[in-house]
Amino acid sequence: MKTSWLALIALTLAVLAPPGAAGTAAQECAPDGDVQFICDQAGPEDLVAVPGTHWVLAGAYQAGNGGLRLIDTRDLSTTILLPSDALRERHDRDAYPTCPGPMVVEAGADFDAHGLHIAQGQGSVHTLYVVHHNQRESVEVFEIDAGADPPQLTWVGCAVAPAGENLNLNSVVPRPEGGFAATSFRPMGGAI
Repeated sequence: MKTSWLALIALTLAVLAPPGAAGTAAQECAPDGDVQFICDQAGPEDLVAVPGTHWVLAGAYQAGNGGLRLIDTRDLSTTILLPSDALRERHDRDAYPTCPGPMVVEAGADFDAHGLHIAQGQGSVHTLYVVHHNQRESVEVFEIDAGADPPQLTWVGCAVAPAGENLNLNSVVPRPEGGFAATSFRPMGGAI
């Protein structure tokens, strides 16, 4: 597991290195001792390990190339989970009654993922919370089936930030008694 976490730390370093700072792309992605790099990521923000697996999710917040990436820590390969034409949807209206419904997340759509958190569930099915900017300022909620290889997402609901409050959501965490909390760069109705 040590190398996996070092690789994740290196993900951020590889992305933040200025272009041309370390020579060619092959050299930039070459391992440095025990540290392996995951290169060619688009605007990575947050990372979260999928419980009980070798997978890590990375939120990508970059205009026109955002989304949610799935990283295999065994070979450091990356798969784009969102946007996708194959996303499953099952709106849980009891849990998310004010959610207006799923967003347009087909391939080519803008899905800017920021904060990520997984609430561990029973067995291999967990709840993934994703702070989203773009089509709406919201926390999008997914069921993640970690028993599938690779893990599978099903969109189940959302909480849209209050309109007119100029919020910029950043991080999200589930609350022990249910629901979740999110932070914002801006105070309610204010500017940064």
